[in-house]
Amino acid sequence: MQVQLHQFVLNKPNGKFAIFGTGSGAIKVVISLGILFNKIYCFIDSNNEKEHFYDKTVHHISKINELELDGVLIASSYGEEIIENLKDRLIAETKMQI
Repeated sequence: MQVQLHQFVLNKPNGKFAIFGTGSGAIKVVISLGILFNKIYCFIDSNNEKEHFYDKTVHHISKINELELDGVLIASSYGEEIIENLKDRLIAETKMQI
């Protein structure tokens, strides 16, 4: 997982990335990214419980198209469901990484 995440982020050096999720999976992704976490613009989540996570803004999924992201790191056990939700919002699968 760690190598795939790093490669996904490194393939777009000036990319704007988000992590989908703010639970334990997101914590694991943050830790895995290490120094690359500075390339994360924000978090996205399906609920409005948190405004900030790891000092980054948490946006509701309804705002995802407004963010103009280059990639979304999916940090949730509901990965397949999230992928379908993102595809419904016209986010290309090439911009997603579980």
